[in-house]
Amino acid sequence: MAGAVARAAAAGDAAAGAPAARSGTGAGAGARPAAGPAGGGLMRLTSLLLESYGPFQRQEILLDPTPGRINLLVAPNGAGKSVLRRAFGDLLFDIPERSPMSWLYGTQNMRLTAQLRQDGAGLTLVRRKGRGNTLSDGTAPVPPEALRLLLGSADRRLFEDLFGLDSRLLREGGEELCRSSGRLGQMLLAGSGGLGRVQRLLEGLCQERDAIGRAERRHVSQPIWAAAAEATDAQRALGQAALRPEAFLALEKRAAEAAETLAALRRERGEVEAARAQLAALRAVRPWLGRRDAAVAVLAEAGEVPRLEAGFEARWRRALETHTAAAAAAANAAEQAAAVAATLATAAPDTTLLDAAGPVEAVLREAVTARNAARDLPEVEASCREAEREAARLRHELGWDAAVAVPPLPAVRAARERLAALAGLRAMAETAEREALAAGALLARARAELAALPEAEEIGALAAMVREIRGMGAPARLEAAQRAVREAEAELARALARLPDRALTRAALAATQAPADAVLAAREAALGEAEAAHRDALRERDRLGHELEASRAELERLRREAALPAPGALAEARAARDELWDRVCAGGGAGAAVAFERALRAADAVADALLAHAAEAARAEALHHRIQVLVAQCDVAQAAGEGSAAALSRARAALAALAEAAGAPGDMLPAALRSFLAARGAALDRAVELDRARAEEAAAAAALTEAAWRLAVTLGVPEGGLPALLELAEARIITAREAVAARKAAEAELRRATHDSAERQAAAERARAALAAWTAAWSEVAAALARPAEEAPEASGAALALMDELRGHEAVAARDGARVRDMQATLEAFSARMAALCAQVAPGLGELPPQQAAARLEAALKAQRAEAARLQALTRARDEAEARAVAASAEARLAAEALAALRAALRVEDDEAAEAQLRRIARVAEAEAGLAEARGQILALGGGMTEAALDALAAASSAGVDEAEFTRLGERLEELARLIEAASAEARSAAEARDRAGQGEDAAAAAARREAALAALSRHSEEALVLHAAASLLRAALDAERAEAGSGTVARIGEVFRALTGGGQAGVAVEDDGADQVLMALEPDGRARKTVAELSEGTRDQLFLALRIVALEAYAQANPALPFIADDILQTFDDARATAGLRALLDLSSVVQVVVLTHHPHVQALARTLPAGAVHMLVLPELPIASAA
Repeated sequence: MAGAVARAAAAGDAAAGAPAARSGTGAGAGARPAAGPAGGGLMRLTSLLLESYGPFQRQEILLDPTPGRINLLVAPNGAGKSVLRRAFGDLLFDIPERSPMSWLYGTQNMRLTAQLRQDGAGLTLVRRKGRGNTLSDGTAPVPPEALRLLLGSADRRLFEDLFGLDSRLLREGGEELCRSSGRLGQMLLAGSGGLGRVQRLLEGLCQERDAIGRAERRHVSQPIWAAAAEATDAQRALGQAALRPEAFLALEKRAAEAAETLAALRRERGEVEAARAQLAALRAVRPWLGRRDAAVAVLAEAGEVPRLEAGFEARWRRALETHTAAAAAAANAAEQAAAVAATLATAAPDTTLLDAAGPVEAVLREAVTARNAARDLPEVEASCREAEREAARLRHELGWDAAVAVPPLPAVRAARERLAALAGLRAMAETAEREALAAGALLARARAELAALPEAEEIGALAAMVREIRGMGAPARLEAAQRAVREAEAELARALARLPDRALTRAALAATQAPADAVLAAREAALGEAEAAHRDALRERDRLGHELEASRAELERLRREAALPAPGALAEARAARDELWDRVCAGGGAGAAVAFERALRAADAVADALLAHAAEAARAEALHHRIQVLVAQCDVAQAAGEGSAAALSRARAALAALAEAAGAPGDMLPAALRSFLAARGAALDRAVELDRARAEEAAAAAALTEAAWRLAVTLGVPEGGLPALLELAEARIITAREAVAARKAAEAELRRATHDSAERQAAAERARAALAAWTAAWSEVAAALARPAEEAPEASGAALALMDELRGHEAVAARDGARVRDMQATLEAFSARMAALCAQVAPGLGELPPQQAAARLEAALKAQRAEAARLQALTRARDEAEARAVAASAEARLAAEALAALRAALRVEDDEAAEAQLRRIARVAEAEAGLAEARGQILALGGGMTEAALDALAAASSAGVDEAEFTRLGERLEELARLIEAASAEARSAAEARDRAGQGEDAAAAAARREAALAALSRHSEEALVLHAAASLLRAALDAERAEAGSGTVARIGEVFRALTGGGQAGVAVEDDGADQVLMALEPDGRARKTVAELSEGTRDQLFLALRIVALEAYAQANPALPFIADDILQTFDDARATAGLRALLDLSSVVQVVVLTHHPHVQALARTLPAGAVHMLVLPELPIASAA
């Protein structure tokens, strides 16, 4: 499976290598790119299984890999949807050592399994928690190179920047995409041409060049400037190696003057910093001094005011409002009480009628009943007459007179049940007769078929013999044995042919003798040690020889180029000089003096030569000594090589003896000898297998002959080939078994037919008996129904329907007759009671019909009750109004007293003066607070100076003068910083020069340092120049490529942004702010522009999503595309723009697989508005998942 991963990834990688169309060309600027690299390379998830990961013990998420379809996963907060984004990143790029996903189930069983599809091929990836290579295909580890082919240039950083997003990462990445200098911005501007890798190469070249040395920052930590400083310092040391005392004193004076200059500059810096700090304090407190003076002036103008507690003004406002409202309420309550009293005088109900309300209401209820009875009486009388006529007609049809009673319902129900059973009994009797006849015919046919069958042959012994022969494996055993012999012969021939460097027959092979493993290993080890020792000796001899030749050549070069004096020349010249000096001192005359002068110049010349070439002289002396040592070492190495060669010859002879005894050539190498011995052992094994196969073949042939003889005797036929005899025996066995089976089947069929015929005859008898019993019982039922005995059952059934109809009509006649009598009695009783009541309470109504009198009496009672209720309500309203008037008057008096007390506290007589006093008090309080704040700020910002000192300083100058002086002092501080840095470097340099002169550094060492530093400087300069040239050429090419691709990319961003905002934004444009290129949003008119920071939060998120979509499209053109997992990135979108966002992601899903995670139900509802089949929706926890226990 790992091979499958590699093959699929290689196919995607090869496809990604195809040239991608640049934005702005071909199909037109801004055209949406094709889906992925040419040829495929798209990775799509079909399932993701999480085991012991985060909140999931085992959870499988099933996804749809179809291009042009969104996977939408909806889950509440805390259900673990965001874990899925982290899980996919861990699957591809390893689970961290300390994963936060181990909080519930630990790490022992943590595992992530994904089913993928790439270029139509199915892949499985399994990531476990652990160290090393933890990724497999379920059976074998996936090599890192196969995973790199699968992922292309993607790493975890790119996955989190581009493919696995939540709202935070969307915004952070969007800010970076808006800056062309950012990592994602460079990738976006590079489009699909793969320029991101070129940009990273350019950055690497610049970083490598700057690490060697930058012209604008000369620091000794960089190699080129460190070498330059070392060369300068070594040159200075070389010149000072033989300084005279006056030069050392000059260095001491220089160091002292530099130190004094540095101290003076530092003292001046302290004074300037103090003065500037004083000015800074004055600048800070000057506004507060002005605020203090303004507050003091306000307090002086206001004079003495009352000191009131906090909230007094609010109390005054509330008291004034309360007094005004209370006075108005008291006047209003008095007016309302007077109006209610006037209305009360007009109310006067009739008490006589009201006292008789109980009897009146009782008669009114009876009036309703009487009215209903009078209305329904004619209808009920007509119904009663109709029912009586129908009952008479039905009795006539039944042949009954009025004296015959209608049969009871149980008798009628029993008769119907019996009539219903009659049809079933008749049908059952007919069916039983037909089945009995058919069963008899089947029984006769079964008896005839059994009698026609022949007797079966006995085959038990024959079958046992065939099983025995088959169990022996014959004749297949002989065929297998013969095949095994042929295969063993071929294997032996192949094994003999595989013997390296020697052809042996089987007889020759048997005569060889293999060495013991321990002996062979010991001689191999001895040979290896001898060879290693000989190689080491030769290597050491050659190394010493080369080093000797190089030392002699270098010594000759030094003597030739530097014209070095002979060894001891300086000592000889000085000895001659001293001898001549002694002569001069002894009075040797003018000739001795001249000779001394010449010897002195000669000695000085030798000394000057040695001084000028001190390093070369020291090197020549060291080489001379080294050559002597090397000559002695070369002699020792030559002897060691000869001894190791003899030991090597002995080891090879011992191994050759073992090889020849085993049948191999004597000059065979150890590894080849082991291969020969392995091949020899394999050939011997094949010979043994051939002998075994031939023995099995002979045994199988003997067994086959004996079995054929026995089978022929049993069959009673001449002896022949075993296969033919077995075929004949098996044919007889099959024939006999078929005859036995046919007889058993016929006997079983006869038994079944006999049993079935008997059952069918019994059923026919039972059906006939049941029909006779029904006929005998029906005569009693007919008598109970008052029907003649000779009447047919069918006619009696028709009479039952007439009886039911008669029973209903007679019941209706009886019920309606009773209702008529009750209605007539009700009407008579109501008329009598109504006449009596009218005579008592309303004599004028006695002449009217009862119902009309009842209506008049009801109306009069309602009118008097309404008047009585009005009197009661008016009385209650009068009492309440009078109580409100008293309460409002008391509240107005209390409010006036409270207002007078507050005026006294303000020391005023009226409300207008109180308002003026409150304004004065507010100004004083504000001025006091401002004064306290100003003095606090003056104390805090005054730099330790008193308020009086600060007043004096402020009075002595103006703000403009202070600002100019503050600026001048700042500039002087900057100048002093540069001067101090230079003076410090000078003091340090002077001190180091003085110290080096005092220590007397050796001239030869200084010269060697200078040469080494100059060589390093040359090498570093050359490297930096090459890197700078490469970076300049690459930058020019990259700028040209970006200029060509940029316009199409910006157009595509604008197109997606316009779609996401529903036309609310016209697109985007790129502007140069002097330091970088920035992205601007275009308003709907296409002219007005906004920066990203000026957009609303939702619109800004929509721009960031547009940038990410275009970046994904550009990446997918040149690289294998990973699935895009978006976690709640639509949370700031309104419904219209969220729908537009889903449509944009739907378009993107043809380029990369899109998985949207959300906890918002409205996103789920909006997704349902997309075209059918556009969304594969999953809902946690009711997912189509496999959760195993």
